[in-house]
Amino acid sequence: MNQFPHDSNLTMNNLLWNLEDNMDRLGKNLHGQFDNCYRENKNKYMLCLGSLLVEYSIFHEVLFHFLPVGHTHEDIDQMFSRVSTAMHTTKTCTLPDLHDVIQESYTPKVKTEEIRYVYNIKDWLEPHMESRFSAHATPHCFRFRQSHDGKVRMHYKMWPSDPWQPEYQDGDDESYGLTCMT
Repeated sequence: MNQFPHDSNLTMNNLLWNLEDNMDRLGKNLHGQFDNCYRENKNKYMLCLGSLLVEYSIFHEVLFHFLPVGHTHEDIDQMFSRVSTAMHTTKTCTLPDLHDVIQESYTPKVKTEEIRYVYNIKDWLEPHMESRFSAHATPHCFRFRQSHDGKVRMHYKMWPSDPWQPEYQDGDDESYGLTCMT
């Protein structure tokens, strides 16, 4: 279970594998919802990946939402609750047994796969990141879209009902928003 560090590399690899498997069913905008954990999810690497998904024209817009700490209560919590209950009543000795228990414990059936490798995306991103990367610790919502100058800009806000930051300045469309990548 711990053959790979549980960090943003694992999260980014999983996100990219899932996008690859589902690209034919996805639209032009990506909406991602994640736990508000800086080690795995809410960090400069994940945000730079969101920026690259727009820069490489995979999506026109990427929105990442990070749930308030301790207040998830989402579908994934329900799924893991069902898996946990099944694990208490089922003998699970091998990895295939574990896959079976997970797949049978929740409807709709969940796809399971063994992770055999994890690319070191963080080291690949690091030399291309803005040196003064900031403004990502507190907000819960991030948006990435291409500006008129061709650069992908990041905007952020605390809650969905708040206005996007940094605020638009009249006549300043070329520099509206923050850049993640150089």
